[in-house]
Amino acid sequence: MAIASCTDKGTGTPNPPGPFVNTIVATISVNSGAFNTNTITGFNTGFASTNDLSGNLIIDITGTFPQGSMALKLVNISTPGTYTINNGGSQYALGSFTIGADVFNCPSPPPIKGKVTLEEFDGFKIKGSFFMTCTGATGSVELKGGTFEGKFP
Repeated sequence: MAIASCTDKGTGTPNPPGPFVNTIVATISVNSGAFNTNTITGFNTGFASTNDLSGNLIIDITGTFPQGSMALKLVNISTPGTYTINNGGSQYALGSFTIGADVFNCPSPPPIKGKVTLEEFDGFKIKGSFFMTCTGATGSVELKGGTFEGKFP
């Protein structure tokens, strides 16, 4: 693996690469309102990978946006591919968004209301993309053009 770096102008000394920062990006609309693109990093993101008592791989990806908090849960998903949210089976993904006390969940298909694409997973870091439309008692939240990249603690 090659690590690219730039040089400090005038000295020719290479600058070390910057620290990795967990990042989630999503374009969000609440109750069919205007879409706003948000990028959150660091403490506003959460990436966790564990195994439950049955040995299932559980990956939790969370983010706190100005509009509210999103959560993706991937169960037994560790290979690149696209997975329909809330589709059931032994490999599945769940998605939700919370605004205050209101919880909006991505419903089961049909029709398909969300997908997660896993691009990279090596047990230490994860990278992918997503979209989902979550519904609740007070309306809906749509997240599109979502991406995530994070390292596990």
